[in-house]
Amino acid sequence: MLVLYSIVFICYIMKFILEEEDEISVNKLLKESKETFRAVILILISNSDLNQEKIAEILGITPKTVCKIKKRYMDEGLNSALNDKPRSLY
Repeated sequence: MLVLYSIVFICYIMKFILEEEDEISVNKLLKESKETFRAVILILISNSDLNQEKIAEILGITPKTVCKIKKRYMDEGLNSALNDKPRSLY
């Protein structure tokens, strides 16, 4: 996980612009891999001096999402933070 954190951090420092098609592909991969994305959020929260607003800005999400993942980890543990809660069938 430290490697993933390092990649995110290095990419943030070395700003560049993805081509539009590449950005769409990368965003699709991130959304398809919610567990990994949520793990990145937790790594950034626990291993950096960045506040929730800065983490949200880096990842292109809202501070509310960062707060929600952190709260779920603190209240219910890692499994709850990484995974969606079961949805009701009704």
